[in-house]
Amino acid sequence: MIRTFVERARESGPPSTPSYTSMARDVMAGRPTEVGFMFGGLVLRAAKVSVGVPRVTLAHELISAMDPDR
Repeated sequence: MIRTFVERARESGPPSTPSYTSMARDVMAGRPTEVGFMFGGLVLRAAKVSVGVPRVTLAHELISAMDPDR
């Protein structure tokens, strides 16, 4: 089932118009993002149990830096 979906998506080619995540749209519009809600808790919980989540931490830090409420 997933293989069929992937094959059809590849056959259809790139979208005719770009699509962006809601966080990307928020950043582009200068609005606050939901990055803290989406990634903040995970980063904190991982740190408490000494589990590294470097990519999530990096995404959280980079997007947070672009948040106008910061």
